[in-house]
Amino acid sequence: MPAKLGIIGVGHFAGFLVEGFRNRYRDLEIVLSPRGEEMSARLSADFNCRVAGHNQTVVDQCDLVIISVRPNSFEDVVGALKFREDQTVVSVVSGIMHSTIKKFVAPAKGVRALAISSAAINQSPTYLYPDDFGCRDFLQALGPIHVMDNEEQFTVAAAYTALYGWCFKLLDEGADWGAANGLEKDQAITLMREVLSGVAGMADHDADISMEKVVESLATKGGITELGLNVLEENDGFEAWHNALDAVHERLKGSS
Repeated sequence: MPAKLGIIGVGHFAGFLVEGFRNRYRDLEIVLSPRGEEMSARLSADFNCRVAGHNQTVVDQCDLVIISVRPNSFEDVVGALKFREDQTVVSVVSGIMHSTIKKFVAPAKGVRALAISSAAINQSPTYLYPDDFGCRDFLQALGPIHVMDNEEQFTVAAAYTALYGWCFKLLDEGADWGAANGLEKDQAITLMREVLSGVAGMADHDADISMEKVVESLATKGGITELGLNVLEENDGFEAWHNALDAVHERLKGSS
């Protein structure tokens, strides 16, 4: 665990990270940049963080620094900072390649990582490239760590962080359908949430069985699961999801 953790770029995602880290590391000193004043103030009050007066102050005082700014701000923000050789800088900025990170944080060590908002409850898969033992050990507080063999793998895996958000939209759409057909909206949301939770739970339970076999076991001939899957396939429903992932993947390839 680092002696002090610094976070530069304090938006909603940084808030999820802070909550997850604080759940596991009660005594960790967390120093926040002033960027995102309202969020920084809330995190300071809720999770015992300290807000620095300047981004450079965060860098000067911390041995591990997380960069969580918008992609189009990365070069301007990080390029204005001076890092030390004994530091590690973790970029959680989508689409910023490792070569760019190394260039802008030198002489510090630079790595890429990406998590999802369930980091706040310590259940986020976190992707890491390249491997770094210290980062791997520290970031596992947020959930399972997946070290990628190369940056191409990292970029493909990163597309799933968008799919995660789409699942909430699926939950809401299913709840809207239930409300339109006689359920109370809150009741429909609860039922949808429990269904999706059951999917994740059974996928873990049946991890040694291929998903194709699981689907075959559920889509019995003439049954309602088969009926719905046929409608989706006839309307290219799954192709739309593939196209959406392709679009995200292209965006995430970013700039080298």
